[in-house]
Amino acid sequence: MINKHLTSMEKEIYLSIKYGDPAKLNDLGGGEQVDLNFKIEIEKDLFYYPIMLAAAIGEADCLKIMLKNTQLQIDVVDAKTGTNAFWIASFYGRGECMGLLANSGINILNTHKETKSNALHVAIERKHYDVAIMLIQSKFPLENEKLDGLTPLIISSRDNDAFNVSETLIKKGAYINKVSETGQSALSQAVFNNNQLLSEHLVKHGGLMFNEDL
Repeated sequence: MINKHLTSMEKEIYLSIKYGDPAKLNDLGGGEQVDLNFKIEIEKDLFYYPIMLAAAIGEADCLKIMLKNTQLQIDVVDAKTGTNAFWIASFYGRGECMGLLANSGINILNTHKETKSNALHVAIERKHYDVAIMLIQSKFPLENEKLDGLTPLIISSRDNDAFNVSETLIKKGAYINKVSETGQSALSQAVFNNNQLLSEHLVKHGGLMFNEDL
């Protein structure tokens, strides 16, 4: 039986978040000094802190209450992946929760232990285009690389449905001719995926198939 380790209070807090009941969470002292820094077993061997659960399921009203708690540890991470609530919110496309967390000082540059992906990488990969564009327009770093030297623009260039993301990246100054460790450029990925619209757009802005030094 999962979550048998929770105290009765912790279980009540967990259920108020899970079922989207901010009034109950508030009554339990969620916005005051009650301890919110405990682990909830989401499934076998997967543990989230309450802040991470709220971010994952998009319970923004519960999150607003929790962020008032003076004892809340905002930058707790998943032990296996090293990801925090901001990264998790991006993974699930929870833009409002991301905004709340960012405004409360969470580490928005948090990355996955293994893939080295950040919130922008994962938003593009998960096809949360609105979240990706929100990050790009908020001056989020555009050149940070995940595993194998993949930038957000190289990743978006692989996706024929992500033209608006690629266009926004270019407009905001993303470097077009970065080549990954495996020899991929934004243009090579667009061509490989038969994305004529993006290919033409990249060429118009100086895009090359490969770096001139290769």
